[in-house]
Amino acid sequence: MKFFLLLLYLTSILYSDNHKQSSYKNVVSNYGFYSKGSFLSNFKDSKLALTMLGEEIAKIHKTKINIIFYEKNIDLYRDFVKNEEITMIALETNFFYKYRKEINKLSNLFWTISFDGKRHRQLYLISNHKGNSSKDIKNKTISINRHDETAFTWINKMSLKLSKKPISKFIKNLAEERSESVALLKVFFKKSDMAIVTKRTWDTMIELNPSIKKKIKIIKKSKYNQIPVIGIFRKNTSSFLLNTFFSFTGNLNSNLRNKQIINILKIDHLYKIKKQSIDELGIYYKEYLLKIKYIFL
Repeated sequence: MKFFLLLLYLTSILYSDNHKQSSYKNVVSNYGFYSKGSFLSNFKDSKLALTMLGEEIAKIHKTKINIIFYEKNIDLYRDFVKNEEITMIALETNFFYKYRKEINKLSNLFWTISFDGKRHRQLYLISNHKGNSSKDIKNKTISINRHDETAFTWINKMSLKLSKKPISKFIKNLAEERSESVALLKVFFKKSDMAIVTKRTWDTMIELNPSIKKKIKIIKKSKYNQIPVIGIFRKNTSSFLLNTFFSFTGNLNSNLRNKQIINILKIDHLYKIKKQSIDELGIYYKEYLLKIKYIFL
């Protein structure tokens, strides 16, 4: 009798799981992305690659995923607030923290991406001048990747701390370049005084051209806690759809087509962010946003 009851119980669980999975076959998930953010704007054909990635996830798990692109962070955020059919969005990190309190009410899980196998990024302020301090940014021309909001936040916060002025009023010029490598080369060829690049770009460029170290020096490093983007899943998203997303993205090199997609996006890993990490980085952004508010009062 006990064996029969156990068999009945296991059968009911199996039926329940199969029924749940089959019930999600026609579910539509809508993923929203900021089209001009660092995640997408850096790379040619990245929108197409991201759309293809959504199709691959949907095909394997027999669901449907729509990838929606937004021209402005604020429009993406507002749609997430108003439209319950938006399952997940990805926001620039500084924008996320600006609206974190409201977003937390709607969300249950966060994720981000890695470009080099590391969970966080570190930013370098590099210079071809004799100065050894971040104070030397005054009246200088600084090159920066125009798509990297985290780099802008870092240098702007530095300016606010040093001068109580935004970066545009403290330095000679903030030159927005199409990539970090271009920003670094502008310093190397003395077309800019300084630049902000990630540790990854610095290490790669040094490996390609060791003479860079003779002409450029690192004068300041950020904490090793920077992340380029924060993905947010809506609170009522089912565990099946969450598992579908993370089981697929946890092995992005599973086949040739996926490898082609991630080679375009230049990402190698996607991982969940723990609440502790969100809170720790939140202190950094809270301080920055308070400085901004104080300056423009």
